[in-house]
Amino acid sequence: MNDEYFDVGQSGWAGAKYIPSDAVIKKVCRLLKCGERDIETILGNLEEDMQSCRNENRSLRVELTNYEVKEMLESSDDICGLKVVKKIYDEYDLRQVSKIAEKLVENENTVALFAVKTADKSNLLFAASKDIKNIDMNELLKDAIILIDGRGGGNKFLA
Repeated sequence: MNDEYFDVGQSGWAGAKYIPSDAVIKKVCRLLKCGERDIETILGNLEEDMQSCRNENRSLRVELTNYEVKEMLESSDDICGLKVVKKIYDEYDLRQVSKIAEKLVENENTVALFAVKTADKSNLLFAASKDIKNIDMNELLKDAIILIDGRGGGNKFLA
């Protein structure tokens, strides 16, 4: 029997802190449905597949964002010649909402006013296209966060 041991931490190995490496290898082989000699190849293939899935996921998110932006622009409110898009997101990734706002304001005369609510906090995200000179998103955000006892800031076009 092999004298090497692996630290298994909080895995499902019935209370054992350390288990013989042979047992780990056998379990991995069972999970991967392969022999010991094939483990490296199988894991390499899984890593490539995972990277391919990540790339496809990223591409699909970009495509979905483009459709969402198009739909938001079509249904936006027209206020004094500005396309105003407003939306409240529940349990949504703030980075994704920021990407949506950035895409929206690539269009002229567009303002995006977003709120993102999560279990532990809420965020406001205000954005304006670069051609809008008379509205300062940073000042608008500061006025809004006073109402909710918040903090934050940004610049004239993104806050």
